[in-house]
Amino acid sequence: MRQITDMETWLLDNEGRIFRFTVYQRMFTPKEQAAKYSDETYFEDGGTYQFGIVEEAVELGHGEWLLGIREICNDAVCEIVSYYRMSEIRLHCFDKDQGMLDGEDEEEREDEL
Repeated sequence: MRQITDMETWLLDNEGRIFRFTVYQRMFTPKEQAAKYSDETYFEDGGTYQFGIVEEAVELGHGEWLLGIREICNDAVCEIVSYYRMSEIRLHCFDKDQGMLDGEDEEEREDEL
């Protein structure tokens, strides 16, 4: 078991690691927020995983961080870094994804999902 005591250590320990992530869908009106039950969670793109590497992090204060994630599209690293508040995303890390950029076949990964 690893114990990480601060965000900077976590970022350094996970440099270059490929994560799957989902982005929480924002609710735009009070009516939409009132209709949301406490156990419901809505994600953009229907909760489909996106793949990316955390490249940047900015401390915003009060325990909140802004993460710059370079997305992986079609087994290649994209040119754009997208920024998300940590409270707006859910990160997942699978060991089998770590070879994604080394030429592993996409269909093999889809079968494992």
